[in-house]
Formats: sequence, structure tokens, C-alpha cells
Amino acid sequence: MVSGARPGVRFISYELDTDRAAIAQNVFGHLSNVEVVCGDASELFDRGPFDLLVLDGGPGSGKTAGSDPVDPVEVLRAGGTMTIDDFTPATSWPPMHEGQEDGSRVHWLSHPNLKSTEVRVAPDLAVLVCRYLPDRGGR
Repeated sequence: MVSGARPGVRFISYELDTDRAAIAQNVFGHLSNVEVVCGDASELFDRGPFDLLVLDGGPGSGKTAGSDPVDPVEVLRAGGTMTIDDFTPATSWPPMHEGQEDGSRVHWLSHPNLKSTEVRVAPDLAVLVCRYLPDRGGR
């Protein structure tokens, strides 16, 4: 994505793992439009809103125990896109995970301000792609 971006596009990446952050900093350190931060991604949201946001499907990405989902109204520009990875492909509605309703996936697929779909990228892996459309209702 970085090599194909037009001039002036900024990239910010947050990585909790110090070794991975160091590797990414080494790869992108010579590029002034790329910033790699070793830290919690919750700090990232204060730097938005964004045109594109790529989220790991872990805590904070949806309705998981003990965390609040990211609010697309707060972190995306109108028309912005968000992807959330690390889902197993759904085969029913409501989607299930480990015998229970997959609250995170339901949250994103039914959010009133998002037009969302699930894309299967491997037999055992799916990604949600969501576009923020503020005039769909909601806020």
C-alpha cells in the first residue's frame, strides 16, 4: 500500500509486540510518510478520522467481553473504509463462533452507519470490509 500511495498520504501503524515494531520501523524508517509506533492501538484513534483503517480482529474490534468496539463515527471520515480481520467464515445467520453468537461480527455487519460485507480470503479465514456512510441512519 505504501509503495502505491500518491504523494502526501500518511501511514500510521501501531504494534504491541516490540520485536515486530522494531522490524517494521527498520523496513519503513527511511520513509517520511510512514510512522511505526510501538504501543496500544487505542492511542491511534485520537489521530483520526481516517480514510482507511485496518483493525486486528482482537479485543476492541467488536463486541467482545470486557471491551467497547471502535466507533466508526469517531474514527472514519465519511466514505472511509475499515477492515477487520481474523474471522472464520460465516456459514449461518446469526454467525456463530465456538457455539455462541459472534457478537463482534454481528456488531459490524449490522451497524447502522456501515455498509459491510464479509470476504473469504482463505478456506478458514474471512475479513470484514466496512464503509462508513453517515447518512444511512444512526448518528
